[in-house]
Amino acid sequence: IIQAVSSIGRALGREVVAEGVETATQHAVLKAAGVHTLQGYLFGKPMVASEFVRLLTPASTSATPSLISTNTPAAPSAPTLPTALAS
Repeated sequence: IIQAVSSIGRALGREVVAEGVETATQHAVLKAAGVHTLQGYLFGKPMVASEFVRLLTPASTSATPSLISTNTPAAPSAPTLPTALAS
C-alpha cells in the first residue's frame, strides 16, 4: 500500500507525506518507498509554542542570527503544536 500511494503521488507530481512515524524501521521503509516527508514521534513530541521557539532560536552567545524575530509578540495562550516535520 505504501509503495502504491507513494508511486501515485510521484506520478501526479505531488509531495508524499507520511504521518505517525514512530520507529527507525518505519522511517527506513517509508524512505525506501519514496516518501518525501515524514512526521511523527520519531522526530519530535508535541510541545508548547514557547518551547518550539526556543528550539529555533540560537543561544544569545551565538553569532548565528535568530530564525525568529525577537520583536514578534508571543501568541496568546498558544495551543500545543503538532509533531515536528522532517525529511
